Amino acid sequence: MLHTSCFTQHSLRQFLRQEYALEIIEISVIPQGSACLFLALCADEQRYVIKEYQRGFDSRAVHREASLCDFLREKGLPTARFIPTHSGEMASTNQGRQVTVHAYIQGDAPQSHSATPWLMQASAQLLGKIHWAMRELPDMQQQFSPAWAAADKIPAKQQEYRLLLAKAECLEHSQSERIAEDLRFRLSALNWLAAQPNVTEGLTYVNTHGDYSIHQLLTKDGYIVAVLDFVGACRLPAAWEVIRSFSLADPQCANGALPADRLEAYVDAYEAVCALSAADRRNMRRFYAAQLLRSSYGYKQFFDPTIADREELLRFGFWRTNLLHTLLAAQ
Repeated sequence: MLHTSCFTQHSLRQFLRQEYALEIIEISVIPQGSACLFLALCADEQRYVIKEYQRGFDSRAVHREASLCDFLREKGLPTARFIPTHSGEMASTNQGRQVTVHAYIQGDAPQSHSATPWLMQASAQLLGKIHWAMRELPDMQQQFSPAWAAADKIPAKQQEYRLLLAKAECLEHSQSERIAEDLRFRLSALNWLAAQPNVTEGLTYVNTHGDYSIHQLLTKDGYIVAVLDFVGACRLPAAWEVIRSFSLADPQCANGALPADRLEAYVDAYEAVCALSAADRRNMRRFYAAQLLRSSYGYKQFFDPTIADREELLRFGFWRTNLLHTLLAAQ
């Protein structure tokens, strides 16, 4: 988790008793994701997952997630079932943080780049089913708009990378040279980005999960039994979510490679449910490169002493830069 919980074992028990009328006999931490997650066992032997969001998280997004999960379950898609408070609300608040409770779903949480062939196919098809089902909903808030891609945003990103590079060059750390090398590469690659026409042009935007990847799946006995964390649901390019989810799941992408034949098979599995346009297929790599280049995720967090798991986030930043090398080499 990126942030420390406000709960103690005792205060969490009290909170669940007061807000949800749950009598908890055992609590354990689930070490996964950016939020704080707990597994609670009740006196009646029912189990629940408690999610404590980062401070300042939009309560409207949390309530919307609960409604969206209900909608998708009605469409036959495996999502979380939110437990209401005693007053019927789908979320509650503790010390300024949103808290939700979900029915526990038994399953394994696959790790990055660990997907077997069946999971690669099932994951791609599930993403297609999500996109297809969410067509019925009103257009959600759009991410990666043409304004996001505008060239006038590049100077600010250059400045951000220069500031991070200055920190890296003064850093006493075993990976300081690698950090500085990556940031110099990213600064140089911004020249490529500045020369690109609108990287969003021709892409198909869809209502979607917003952060779909292997990290959001639970599996059991050769099936996906849940896709989790719809709190970031939005409208964005379908092709980006396809290629990104592939890159985070396929074992051959672990070092930043992007095997064309395996990506093609993943896209084909997705298109068995939901079609991409010729422009989506043609431009997905370019757009993914632009998105990675505009994000300092991993490096920025590493220099924030308030964030836990900084070393793990730095390794993720390294992987993203390796992938960026691969994507730009193909342009």
